Amino acid sequence: MTPMDEYYLKQQIQKQKRQLEDLQKELEKDQKGKLTDREKMVLHFCCSMTIAKMTSVANHKATIEKMVENIRINRCRSLSEEDVVELLDEVNEEMLAGKILFQHLIDDTTWKMTGEHPNKNTNWRDMR
Repeated sequence: MTPMDEYYLKQQIQKQKRQLEDLQKELEKDQKGKLTDREKMVLHFCCSMTIAKMTSVANHKATIEKMVENIRINRCRSLSEEDVVELLDEVNEEMLAGKILFQHLIDDTTWKMTGEHPNKNTNWRDMR
């Protein structure tokens, strides 16, 4: 390979690198502000659960399962059934763990607003 051929080859490689970088920037710009399929599933699942609980839907568990499957097929196509099961298990686990935090925040807010401590346990037997 002559030095001139090598020079042109290097120039072409640099040009292709710049084009690739430009395409990556454009792709990132297009994806900015859009929800991922996982985020969409969490949103729809939480909304479905809230609506089902508030409206007292009969047999809400089966209804939610059917809705989740329809959401996966129509809105979150990149998620497999296993992905959805894993994701919703994580969401449920976080909701259970978050219950303690929310109860603490509610108790603390109640105490600040009323001056009355929500924990009525005054005998301290549990501290022995």
